[in-house]
Parts: sequence; C-alpha cells; structure tokens
Amino acid sequence: FSVHTLGGILASGNTVPIGGGFKIDLGPDIEICKGDSIILAAPDGFETYTWSTGDTTNLITVSSSGTYVLSVTNAGISGSDTILISVRDLPAVELGEAVNMCQGQSKQLDAGEGFASYLWNTTDTTHTLTVSSSGTFSVTVTDAFGCSNTDLVEVTVHDLPEVYLGEDKETCFGDPVTLDAGQGFEYYEWDNGDINPSITVTDQGLYFVTVTDSNLCSATDSIFVTVLSLPVVSLGEDISQPDSVIIDAGPGFVSYEWS
Repeated sequence: FSVHTLGGILASGNTVPIGGGFKIDLGPDIEICKGDSIILAAPDGFETYTWSTGDTTNLITVSSSGTYVLSVTNAGISGSDTILISVRDLPAVELGEAVNMCQGQSKQLDAGEGFASYLWNTTDTTHTLTVSSSGTFSVTVTDAFGCSNTDLVEVTVHDLPEVYLGEDKETCFGDPVTLDAGQGFEYYEWDNGDINPSITVTDQGLYFVTVTDSNLCSATDSIFVTVLSLPVVSLGEDISQPDSVIIDAGPGFVSYEWS
C-alpha cells in the first residue's frame, strides 16, 4: 500500500492477508499546508474499495483535515486502516497598504520576523526591503514546516512639484517687489511665515518659498532681492535775483527731467 503527496512524498506500507482478513497499513499520519492536496492510493486488484468519504475507487484526493478510513475486500476477505490528515495554516504575511512617496524618498517594506526564509521578487532574502522606485513588490515567506504564503504591495513614487521664483531682482529703495510662486499648489510657506502664492517685499535679502502639491510632495526655490539706493541730487540754495542763472543737477545720471 502507498500514500502519495503532491509534493512527491511517498509513504509505503504492506497489505498482508492474516487470518480472516487483510492487515492494511496506510502509513504514518500526514501534515499538509492549507491549499495543498494529497492523493491516497491503494493498489489495484481488490474487488471493492470503500473510503470514509464515500468514494469507491482505489485512490482519492484530499485537501482537508480529518481521519480517512479505507476498507477493501477480496474473495470475501476484508481489511481496513485509517490515516489522519492535518492541514496547517499558511504563515501570515502582511506588507500593508499601498505606498505613496515622493521622489528622493525611500520606504522600508517589512514582511515580519520569525519565518524560516524570505524571497522578494527583487531576489532579496531578508525580512525587510528598502525601495525607492515605483512598482509592485512581493515577498514569499516560508515557515519551519515548509508552508509558504505571499503578499504584495504597490509602491508609487511621485515627481516633485516645480516652483520657480525667477531670476534675482533689483528694485529702488521704497519700491515694492512682488514674488510669485505660481498657482495650483496645495500649500505655500514663505520664510517670513506667509502662506499665500505671492508676497510683496521692500527689504533687501534672500527669500525662500516651499510649495506642496496634492501628493504632499514639496519643493523649494529662492530669490535674492537687491534694493538700490536712490540717486542724490542737489540744486543748491534757493536763488532770488532777476537775472538769469544756471541751475545744475550734476553730471552722471542716466536721464534728467525738469519741471
């Protein structure tokens, strides 16, 4: 008599006529993993086969836990034996929800400790995997008994938003300058605490803005504003005389405009 498993395990026994019947040995009890099945097979040549499942063939396929009994008869002689099939639960592995992150970031996927082996679809064999690119990542874990289970997670890496404040600017003392980070972002944060898309400044200095998009990805840009001093012009003291006089604004200016 023999018991065959789908995994290739073969347990052999003997069918021996003794006294008024056959002594049938189904072999040792068997454990399988959930989702697997085994074939229990008896040799040909008996007149009848009766399994506890109701089957009447010489072999059956089983995938659930239980005690299976086979009775055979031949020329009025009968024999029977039982075998216990135990189904082990698969190891529980959970990689979590889909991952969304921004370009330049990384995420550690963790299959959990305590398994006998790990195999990621990247060929890594550790219980954690650090990823920084988009894709579907899966891991197969195997426990000490040899049962395996697989889980997968989708990772999406989003591009960073593009923000540009333009070239550095120059302005004259007292003239305001508007700095504009552009429309369409979820959040704005200027180094002066302002949270609007644009700000108006009059002081010289370096200004920063950080924008955040709908994926919660952020980018920063800066611009330097130079405040130019006003030109100094002096026409001198007031003049009171009837004759003509030359009034001089001084040389070196780009343009002159008299009233």
